[in-house]
Amino acid sequence: MILPLPKNTRLWLLPLWLVAATPATSEEGDLPALEIDREASRIAADVKATGHRFEAVVTDYEIELQWDTENQAISSARLEFDFADVKTGRSRRDREMLEWVDHESFPKAGFVLSEIKTTEDGRLARGKLSLHGVDQDMEFPVSIEEGGEHVRIRARTTMDHRDWDLEEIRAMLFMTVDPVLTIEIDLVAALP
Repeated sequence: MILPLPKNTRLWLLPLWLVAATPATSEEGDLPALEIDREASRIAADVKATGHRFEAVVTDYEIELQWDTENQAISSARLEFDFADVKTGRSRRDREMLEWVDHESFPKAGFVLSEIKTTEDGRLARGKLSLHGVDQDMEFPVSIEEGGEHVRIRARTTMDHRDWDLEEIRAMLFMTVDPVLTIEIDLVAALP
């Protein structure tokens, strides 16, 4: 028998958002924005709990990705979502997540990209994730693949929600939710 998770289980959904962001302008002036194909794109977190795992999917979000056509690169990115738009497949767990993250005080999470740099191992994105009233720098690998008229941006990283002052989720002395979440971002956009 699988027992329902405690109210603090919603936290794992938060980081999903973090990874896929983009702002609107650059120092060179306005650059074209990438138009995200929301049907083909996905932002989610994989959450492990005692005896099972589940996925938290961000169903609605605001995202701005600026494209530098000269260098064929993302010049800026910004992502923001409301925790009410994070769904786990269980409405009770979703409501508990909102309570756990203190949705009334901290309804949104966001990520702003500061740079994408090329390393020996590929591209590395750096930026700031704002969650639960706390800003933390993040760094994670990102791939950017151009194909015809589209670009695909993928990132996968982990985050520990305790770094954003969110409590560990425990129930009935033995049931816990792993505070380390795996965030996956897969964005498909039309090139300008």
